[in-house]
Amino acid sequence: MTTTPLSPIAVALVDSNADARVRLGERLEADGRFLIVASEPLDATIPRRLALLRPTLVVLDPVSDGQFDLLAVQAVRLAVPRGRVVVRTALVDYTLVPVLQGLGVCGYLVPGATPGPWLCLTLALIAETGAAVLAPSVVAALSQAASGQALLSADVAPPLLSPRARLVLHHLGQGLSCAAIAAAMGVSERTVRRDLAKLRRTLDAPSLRALSVRARELEPRG
Repeated sequence: MTTTPLSPIAVALVDSNADARVRLGERLEADGRFLIVASEPLDATIPRRLALLRPTLVVLDPVSDGQFDLLAVQAVRLAVPRGRVVVRTALVDYTLVPVLQGLGVCGYLVPGATPGPWLCLTLALIAETGAAVLAPSVVAALSQAASGQALLSADVAPPLLSPRARLVLHHLGQGLSCAAIAAAMGVSERTVRRDLAKLRRTLDAPSLRALSVRARELEPRG
């Protein structure tokens, strides 16, 4: 039997799909454990508003035009340093799981036709404990990838990169300059150049231009 906490879990729903926000918001409020403090589309002003609201939980769909907006995820996470951030989107991209975890995302969920009680239970668990939760489809994709990687020789398999390195590589593949990458990640340009030099050695790229090409090759496809 589920007990209702004395204080409801303050939730911000950030999704450009208004219908999805309404359906999820109605289900969470009907559950009794949640209080919807914001229901907004994803735009550049969201992080500032979230910083003022300080929700306990942010349920975010960061996909635009079939691609993850990792900058948006990073901005939201920085806006609610004490809150939990859950990515809930129809796009399954297992290669981004380490990056999302590196950004402090607690959950990677995939919406069903109608939000049900298990979703409420999962979001409550994440909000109250910070548990890391992956959708079954994401876990299945990870398992299939792991099985496939076992068949590849060591010189063919792509190198394992840290979440930070993947984020730098993502920015480079998007055409950002060193200064722009530094600004996006909140680090010095010198740090970015050092990271890029290490990536060039790891990926065997003779120049920054070659590394940029390699970054686009490794960029996850929707």
